[in-house]
Amino acid sequence: MEPLSDNLYESLRIRWQGEIRLLKIKPSADKPQKIQCELKSARLADNPNYIALSYTWGPSTPEAKAPTDPQLSIICNGYSLQITPNLHDFLLHARQDPLLNTRHFWIDSISINQQNNLEKRTQITFMASIYRSAEKVVAWLGFTSAYPTAKLWFRNLPLHPRASRPVDVWSSLKNFWRRNYFSWTWIIQEIVLARKVTAMCGAHFIPWQEIEEVSFFLTVTFWAQHFLSPDKGSHHSLPAYIKSISLNAPEDDNPLLDAVITARQFKCSEPRDKVFAVMGLVEDYLKGNDRSRARYEEQYTVVDAYTGFAVNILKDTENLLILAYSEGEEFRKIKGLPSWVPDWSVNKVLGLGILDCVVEVGETKDEVLNSGGVAYFSGWLEIVNKVSMRYHNGQSRGETFWRTLITDTAVRVNLSGRIEADGKTLTQVDHPAAGEYGVGFRDWFVSVVDRWRKEGESVEKERFLEQVDRLVASDDIGGFGSLNHEGLDLSNNLENSGGRTFPAQMSMRSP
Repeated sequence: MEPLSDNLYESLRIRWQGEIRLLKIKPSADKPQKIQCELKSARLADNPNYIALSYTWGPSTPEAKAPTDPQLSIICNGYSLQITPNLHDFLLHARQDPLLNTRHFWIDSISINQQNNLEKRTQITFMASIYRSAEKVVAWLGFTSAYPTAKLWFRNLPLHPRASRPVDVWSSLKNFWRRNYFSWTWIIQEIVLARKVTAMCGAHFIPWQEIEEVSFFLTVTFWAQHFLSPDKGSHHSLPAYIKSISLNAPEDDNPLLDAVITARQFKCSEPRDKVFAVMGLVEDYLKGNDRSRARYEEQYTVVDAYTGFAVNILKDTENLLILAYSEGEEFRKIKGLPSWVPDWSVNKVLGLGILDCVVEVGETKDEVLNSGGVAYFSGWLEIVNKVSMRYHNGQSRGETFWRTLITDTAVRVNLSGRIEADGKTLTQVDHPAAGEYGVGFRDWFVSVVDRWRKEGESVEKERFLEQVDRLVASDDIGGFGSLNHEGLDLSNNLENSGGRTFPAQMSMRSP
C-alpha cells in the first residue's frame, strides 16, 4: 500500500513566496494501470514553462453524478493522492497524448495542499500570477462522445448561420453548452488572465476564441432559441460574458464589488469562493489590503466571509451600492446573514442593483425569452410608450429602447479568421453603440411582431400588438415609424436582410 499524501506535501514544503508545485504525468497507454505522476517545486521568478489547468471539481455534465470530493487515487512521487473523477478523466487523456505528457502542469487540487488552510490562503493570494505566468491555459470541459459531429460548427456558424445542419449537430451543441465548466466561478479569472486558452473536450482541442465568437453570436441573435433550452441549464452566453469582463475593466472606485456582482450568476462548490474567486481580477486594487484576502480557516464561516466583505467594501469606498444587491429573506440560502448583507451564494441577481425609486417594472430577461416560443415584452413596451416622444438627449422612443437593453455598449469581434500579432481576435468595444445595431434590433423586433401576428387570438397577443402600434405610431426617427404596420409583410423585411444586419458581435451586458 502506498504512503498517504501528507508525506508528499511534507517533502515538498513551500518555503518561499512565489514558490509553486508543478506536475508531470508519466506516459502510459495502459488504461487499467494507475496514473503515475511526478510533483516538483518551482519558483515563478525563474520563469518555469508550464500549463495551467482550468476545470471543474465537480462532474463535467449535469447528468453525471460524480462527487466534488476526491474519490479516485493516483500515485504521485510514490505517494497515494486522492483526486476528483473529472480531474482523473483529464489525467487519463493527458498521459496518452504526447503534446501533454511531456509538459509540466499547475493543477490547483494537486499543486496546493488542500488540507493546509494557511497554504491555501497563501497560494490563492497569487493565483492570478500563476495563471498569468503560464505558457497557456488548458480548459478541460470533460469527456465527450458527440462533440466531433459539431466541431466545424464553431468556426462556420457565425459566418454561415442559415446553412442547413444535421439534427445530431444541433443536439451535440445543445449538450455542449450545458457543460458545467461554463458556469464555474473560478474559470472567470483563469480565462481572463491567461495569455492563451485552448479548450479540450475529450481528446478534441478547439481555440477558446472560437467558443467566444459562437457564444457572442448565440447571445445576441435569435438562433439559440431554436435548439437551446435556458430552463435546462444552457450556459451559451457565459464565455461572451467573461470576454466582456476582460474588455470592460472597471474604472470606478469599487472594482472588487463590480467583480463579485459580475460573477454572481456563476457557481462554486465552496460558498466563500463567490467573493474569493474573483480577487485575482483586481490584484492591483487589493495590494496592501489584507482585510480582503481569502480565508479558509474552519472557524471563518460563510457568514463571516460575506459580512466581512460587505464591511470592507463600505469602509474602503464609502459607497452604499452594495446595499442594493441584498435580496429578500425568502430568497436566501445562507442562514444568519444580516439583512443588509447580500447572499452571494444566490446565483440570480435578486437585489435591485440601484439605489433609487422604482415606479414601474417590466418583464425579466428569462420571462421574455421563455414565454412559450415567442418573445413577449408588452411590459417593456408599455414603459417605453410612457417616455416622452423625445428622450432628454433627443433620441426617439425606439432608439432609447434598444440602447437601454444593451446598456448602450457593443463589442465587435472579427469573425473572418484574421488574427492580431499577439494571437488574439481583433476586438473593438463601442460605447455608445453604433447606430447600425439599431438596424439589427429593428430586424429582430420585426420578426417578433410577425410571429405574434401569426399566433392565435389571445389576451397576450392583443396587449402586445396594442403596445407595438403605439410605439410604431410615435417613433419617427428610430426606424419603427417607417414600417407600414398594417400592410407590410414583416417576414420579408427580415428575410431580405440576409442576416447581415444582425449585431452578431454585440455584447449584451446583463446587470
